[in-house]
Amino acid sequence: MKNIYNMLISMKVMGILIMIFAIVIATATFIENDYGAIAAKAAVFNAKWFELLLLLLGINLVGNIFKYRLMRAEKMAQFIFHISFIIILIGAAITRFISYEGIMHIREGESSNLIISQEEYLKIESDSNNFYKKLLMSGITNNSFNTTININSKDLNIEYINFIPYATKELIEDDKSSAKLVLVTADQARGRVTNFLSQGESKVVSGISINFKADDDISNDNFSALVLKKVEDGVEFKSAKEVKYFDIGTQNSGVLEANKWHPFALMRVHSIGSSSLVVQNYYQNAKVIYKEGKPKSGMPHALKLKISIDDKVNFVTLFGQSGIVSTPTNITLNGINFKISYGSRYRILPFSLELKDFILERYKGSNSPSSYASEVVLIDNEQNIKKPFRIFMNNILNHRGYRFYQSSYDQDEKGTVLSVNHDYYGTLVTYIGYFLMLVGMIWALLSEHSRYTNLSNKLKKLKMSMLFILLFVSMNTLKADSGVDVLNKFDINHSKNFGKLLVQGGDGRVVPVNTLAYKIVNKLTRKDSIYNLHPTQILLGMMSRPQQWQHIKMIKVSHPALKTLLGDANRKNFAFFEFFKGNYLLQKDVENAMRKAPKNRDKYDKDILSVDERVNIAYMIYTGAIFKIFPDEHKHGWVDPISAMQSTNSELSMPSKEIFTQYFFSIDKAIKSGDWSIADEKLQIIKDFQIKYAPKLILSQNRIDMEILYYEFNIFKNLIGYFLIIGLMLLFTQIFMILKGKNSSLTFIKITMGLLIVGFIAQTIGLGLRWYIAGHAPWSNAYESMVYISWATLLAGFLYSKKSAIALSATAILSGLILFVAHLSWMDPQITNLVPVLKSYWLTIHVAVITASYGFLGLGALLSIINLVFMILENRDNTQHISSKIKELTYINEKSLLVGLILLTIGNFLGGVWANESWGRYWGWDPKETWALVTILVYSFILHMRFIPALNSMYAFNVASLFGYSSVIMTYFGVNFYLSGMHSYAKGDPVPVPDFVYISIIIAILLAIVAKTKYNKLNS
Repeated sequence: MKNIYNMLISMKVMGILIMIFAIVIATATFIENDYGAIAAKAAVFNAKWFELLLLLLGINLVGNIFKYRLMRAEKMAQFIFHISFIIILIGAAITRFISYEGIMHIREGESSNLIISQEEYLKIESDSNNFYKKLLMSGITNNSFNTTININSKDLNIEYINFIPYATKELIEDDKSSAKLVLVTADQARGRVTNFLSQGESKVVSGISINFKADDDISNDNFSALVLKKVEDGVEFKSAKEVKYFDIGTQNSGVLEANKWHPFALMRVHSIGSSSLVVQNYYQNAKVIYKEGKPKSGMPHALKLKISIDDKVNFVTLFGQSGIVSTPTNITLNGINFKISYGSRYRILPFSLELKDFILERYKGSNSPSSYASEVVLIDNEQNIKKPFRIFMNNILNHRGYRFYQSSYDQDEKGTVLSVNHDYYGTLVTYIGYFLMLVGMIWALLSEHSRYTNLSNKLKKLKMSMLFILLFVSMNTLKADSGVDVLNKFDINHSKNFGKLLVQGGDGRVVPVNTLAYKIVNKLTRKDSIYNLHPTQILLGMMSRPQQWQHIKMIKVSHPALKTLLGDANRKNFAFFEFFKGNYLLQKDVENAMRKAPKNRDKYDKDILSVDERVNIAYMIYTGAIFKIFPDEHKHGWVDPISAMQSTNSELSMPSKEIFTQYFFSIDKAIKSGDWSIADEKLQIIKDFQIKYAPKLILSQNRIDMEILYYEFNIFKNLIGYFLIIGLMLLFTQIFMILKGKNSSLTFIKITMGLLIVGFIAQTIGLGLRWYIAGHAPWSNAYESMVYISWATLLAGFLYSKKSAIALSATAILSGLILFVAHLSWMDPQITNLVPVLKSYWLTIHVAVITASYGFLGLGALLSIINLVFMILENRDNTQHISSKIKELTYINEKSLLVGLILLTIGNFLGGVWANESWGRYWGWDPKETWALVTILVYSFILHMRFIPALNSMYAFNVASLFGYSSVIMTYFGVNFYLSGMHSYAKGDPVPVPDFVYISIIIAILLAIVAKTKYNKLNS
């Protein structure tokens, strides 16, 4: 028994359990993506074996606390940190087994004390009693069950037959079945709906009452709006009203008389009132079957059961899903009446909420929601309470252990959907664990007995050096040609003044035209400027001189086949008119590419879609559709000049027509005369119009100036080369000096540090500007968080610069690379409005902490690469210098990983607190939080490898540190673009994995193999 215990608490078993745990939960995220959240819960998160795995981890952790005597005063920081995880596990267990969640839907003026459970149940209702059985079923698990309940002194046996998740109907030919019709209906309220109608059945579809009578029963037709009968070659119908029709194939149309039989023809649109009906297919004899559908389809699950009382048997198929209380099926079996249903159930609260008003606030001048709130009255007769309360995002109602969160709302904005959580004790215990974890981590960093301090002491014994190097950065722009001489006549001062005019962007945010100009020029040309013109000059020219600009070669084309299609395989840029020769040259190829799933598109498909987007943007500029400068209060937004002139609002249409026409007339005169004073005056009139009709939407002059400054300097993009050049030259110099056995100049260290500090200050100013312009912390989307990670990475380098010049060079390189990735074409640098749930101080805290950790972990990965290179370069002659440098960088690497792991862990659990404050649960196995936990587990394993003899080597640590960063990449990019969840950025099918990812993996593997060979030789 003692041997089993010693094995169970060994560090080797700890490492195995951690990696099994990480692999299992990572796999669960892919199960959720492919089969749905319920499948992931059934197969993994709620499985008994998974609970056993967590129990074993807890036992191992407790055992090691005693084994390594962490209760000692000098180990108290580690003790508090490790015991906090035990407390968190206990809190999670309480939540898992005791708490429950649900939703409450209330309409304005109504009250409710019912919540709909998140869990699914099999429910049996009878006169004698009600029976509930909680079910967690999926298409990939064994769902079998057999249960017996007593109803009116009779045993009712319920046996599982089959489960079909997200069930979709299909028809198959079957001689023993009746005739079937597949009807497609469409109306404004319901949209497009597919319906199945059997012979002898009556139903209402899209507001049309339809009766498909048996052949021997076609009398009394008038009770139904549409009566169908089966004939030899199909189906005929008779209507009480005239029916308009349109044949899709022949394009013929007409009217069918009322009260007469007409063929119910396939692929013919029958219009009755505001509804349309199409017979998609007809089967002489067919039966309905159910097949598994897609998790995101929203279709209910189908549960087939065998029910029996004594020798009487019945088979029933029930439909249900989480969040919906299904209508029960009435059954009479062996003289016993009962109801049976599958799906969510109602829970009755000891109090009720009355919805007085639902309030939806939008961003100024936009339809995009800024926030929404429910004005409710809490009514608790038992406690004699009746008081108002406002529930909105990040502001909850907490009463008698129930917590209410603003979740969603009805489309007509007259009803609210509240998520409800009943988990007081589990949350309390977990929060205590979070607090102790934070105390333990900070204490461990500051304690003189900690591993972090021990590594710092080891580094003090090592020597460091640097060399001086020069920096040169160059930029390229297109040269002007004779075809654009007229374009230079646009006055730069007027163009920049034009750039201060306000316009509404695509996301509803009001911005200076300057911002729009930079975005458009970059999108069209893939450069920040062409022909030495300011972006506002280009935009103004395209709008006022469309015929000239349509002949300017400015639309970037990359693919050789696409260039050939346009007529010149040797050019990079093409004019707008070259895409049209009687018709749009790209039309056929664009349609072909759109029909393919993103993962199946080749390089040509991707390029054709990108170029098509550029052509369409150019078209919108030439027509003025992209230029929304006139506020229209009737549309809750801003409109372009053409829309303004055509508006039914005379206060908008008449002045906008006059103002805009006069402005462009003044530009024509200015180009000819060179005098832009009148154009300046007309431009001011447009600005005054905006102030008059949208005073609350106008940005302050300082805000406009700051946003223009931000885009003019383009700080983050310009820092890419700055950081890369300094970092690479410093790194190569360091490697050269180490191989020569020489030390670097202290002067060079100070100069290089100074250059990087200047870049760091510029990046900090850029982040501050973006924060001020956007009105929220600049890490709310993929682009912003990448820029912030770059900033945090450089900060990590400064922390360790006194210990190693190579660490400083590595962070400079990594910062530059991260900024480079941030500016790739699939990243969107646009400043956008926040969705309601992100309008919280938790955005600033949680995202800042967790993304900062990626910088420290990234530094560790890059130091590992450098160490593996050193191991390859090491030989008997230089081993003294290189082995010392490997040891130095490994110590720094471990320190960086320690800080990164602490920040990641704190940030992840702060995210749990935010989730609990926003929608009522601190942990829900969302793919993002799950992969963050995977990363925590991976780096916990890496930092504990030294306790496992077989893995206690510098080579093993550096290889693990390098490949461990793949979990960070998956957490940051993979989840965002390839998995479904609350944090996903991608829509629909995932984009293909870039080729450079596979190349990077191959290089890393080869580097590790070659380094291992050299390492073994020198240590043999």
